Amino acid sequence: MAIAFDAVTSATNTGQSTLSWSHTCTGADRVLVVGVHWNDSVANTVSGVTYGGTELTSIGSVFNGNGVRMHLWRLVAPATGVNTVTITMASAVDRLLGGAHSWTGVHQTAPTGTFASATGISDGSGGNDPTVNVSSATDEIVVDGLALNNPTAPTVGAGQTQRYNGSAGSIHRGAGSSEPGATTVTMSWNVGANVGWAIGGVSLKAAAAGGAVLEGII
Repeated sequence: MAIAFDAVTSATNTGQSTLSWSHTCTGADRVLVVGVHWNDSVANTVSGVTYGGTELTSIGSVFNGNGVRMHLWRLVAPATGVNTVTITMASAVDRLLGGAHSWTGVHQTAPTGTFASATGISDGSGGNDPTVNVSSATDEIVVDGLALNNPTAPTVGAGQTQRYNGSAGSIHRGAGSSEPGATTVTMSWNVGANVGWAIGGVSLKAAAAGGAVLEGII
């Protein structure tokens, strides 16, 4: 079964320890991916993410040392229909953005590959823009999450499809995209000058061909 995009939603707030919004999942062999993007003056962390009250599993996180952080989470076989995504932080966070995207045709016991991440500060001339190399395969889909300490919207790299791109407060943005798999997929974004960034990505693995995979087993 080929992996297919289902739906995407996102939300933001400032000065709060939780962020909630509605998302709808449909289809078979489902996986929900949630990107948590934040900028804070203290070393805050994500306490947990839920969907319809069910806890998500951490995929991986990355921060660049100047307050910009990003954390990807996943849930196998999320409930269909409208449910609430809730991000809970360890404490109130200055600027917080969450993006949820659901997929069908994803393997239900081994849904993701190896998380890869990178950080840096752009020089404004196309050098040191956000980029990360993710191991993948031709029947997979690579998804990423990007956090920036700049209010200007980043531009998605060639071959990628932007899934969400929003701002939280006046100096923070979070974005996510996807790209068809290959042996190695380079996820990249174009940003402005002197922008601190943190990017992470992972490959979604296709459901086994020729037979149904039991849902609800994580």
